[in-house]
Amino acid sequence: MDAARWRVVGVSEMGASHRKSAALCQDANAFLRLDEDWLAIAVADGAGSAAKSELGAATAVNAAVTLLAESFYGYQLRAGSASAPFDPIAMQEMLVSVLAKSRATVEARAQECGIASSQLASTLIVILLGPDRIAAAQVGDGGAVIELADGRFETLLKPDSGEFVNETTFLTSARAMKSIQFAALETPVKSIAVITDGLQMLALRFPEWIPFQPFFAPVFAFVRDQSDENTASEEVRRMLQSDQVSSRTPDDVTLLVAARVSP
Repeated sequence: MDAARWRVVGVSEMGASHRKSAALCQDANAFLRLDEDWLAIAVADGAGSAAKSELGAATAVNAAVTLLAESFYGYQLRAGSASAPFDPIAMQEMLVSVLAKSRATVEARAQECGIASSQLASTLIVILLGPDRIAAAQVGDGGAVIELADGRFETLLKPDSGEFVNETTFLTSARAMKSIQFAALETPVKSIAVITDGLQMLALRFPEWIPFQPFFAPVFAFVRDQSDENTASEEVRRMLQSDQVSSRTPDDVTLLVAARVSP
């Protein structure tokens, strides 16, 4: 039996505007393989106006995947199996708790640094992905697109862009926990892509945020067909650095793709 049922590539790349100003990449991503069938995924986009948002984004995603793993193993122990009857309410409670604890971790890091938590502001997307179900929650913009077993593409999480262009909600803001978007599906997922807002206007058709299939289809196929995740990551990084992408968005960009492979 193949121990890795998911091929995963996660790349956060500095945008053209940050390369010109010699700034740091303010996006971050992380994932953990929880067992052969389950993944914990987190993606964050640091606020451009926050002095240490790159630290906030990195802190948020690392805390989130650790908390997702703890929640997953706890759920296994309580339910007897991760494939217990589908319970979206329990999943929502789990992911809301992960977001709240991730927020607390960022706030604690800010205190350690002697700065306001707003200086570590970032968005945060958290996802728990299994063989026959998926649960996702989000504070802020960016999004997630899934490819179902029948080949259809669906937007799982849509950007929360606020009332104005380039406005969103950050994990450290007062209204963060009231703004959470949540989605849960009991269905096999063939592939998933999680993006930050630097890619959302390229990959999603505004204003309905419908997946742009010519963007996602080749990326999903490429990741699934690669046996070496490191090589695949470098290819995805080159794509994100290309003129085709950088000429259309000056922002930092993150693309995390997980594609299911046959055992």
